[in-house]
Amino acid sequence: PFNRAKQTAQTISKVLKKPIEYWDDIGVILSPTELVGVYFNTKKSKEIISAKRKNEMNPDWRYSDEESFNDQRRRGIKILKHLETKHNNNVIIYVSHGTIIRLLLALILFGEKLKAKEFFPIRDTLKTGNTGITVCKFFDEDGWKIMSVNDMPHL
Repeated sequence: PFNRAKQTAQTISKVLKKPIEYWDDIGVILSPTELVGVYFNTKKSKEIISAKRKNEMNPDWRYSDEESFNDQRRRGIKILKHLETKHNNNVIIYVSHGTIIRLLLALILFGEKLKAKEFFPIRDTLKTGNTGITVCKFFDEDGWKIMSVNDMPHL
């Protein structure tokens, strides 16, 4: 839903002359409504972020209306399954945001039983740059493989 991702997809679509499929599930990880549009250095923001960090290993915990880890994991599984049905040896360019991309990589590494204790270190240490290209490939015989992560020589 964010303009930067839409603009990236539109540029790629124009160059490759391929259609865009918009899909809400590939959007950003949902934060508590209380954080939307609020600077992260406010007292309230710091309290919410601190509470989230203290409880992030509890996979069903929520501060308010954001996605729990289990919600995120279910969404990531749904995305990968959707992409599997679309692949048919086609190249699919998926434009999204860093955290959801790192979630998909963690699911490819650990499978559908991915745990919070496995995901959060990946989320926090595997940084991806804007316009970084990560390539994953689905093989009918043995599933997803990560081919490259955050490739940026095009910049």
